[in-house]
Amino acid sequence: MSKTTKGLVKAFIITVILLAGLVFLTGGSAAKLAIRAHGFLFPSYKQTLVAYTVGEGQTLWEITGRYMDQQDKYCDCREFMHDITEYNNLNGVKWLQAGQQIIIPLYKEI
Repeated sequence: MSKTTKGLVKAFIITVILLAGLVFLTGGSAAKLAIRAHGFLFPSYKQTLVAYTVGEGQTLWEITGRYMDQQDKYCDCREFMHDITEYNNLNGVKWLQAGQQIIIPLYKEI
């Protein structure tokens, strides 16, 4: 288990314990709070697929930057670029071709 995963597990356990205490102390009114906390810790996303035609000399980095502000899942361009690469099976591809169609998977928090 990675260090990040362990940290998330600890945060989840602490949150569950605190929320269980709130439910016990306040009755059912804390249940609504628990639902909101779950959404904060584990957000849900709606995926939208955007078709994009690569222009002459464009790089994946440039295309990623163009769509970065239209998605909510990642704060780091490299993670978003990895999603685009995986979705389009571009692993090992060094150059994009002008006219090539790629799909940009955008994730918006719901």
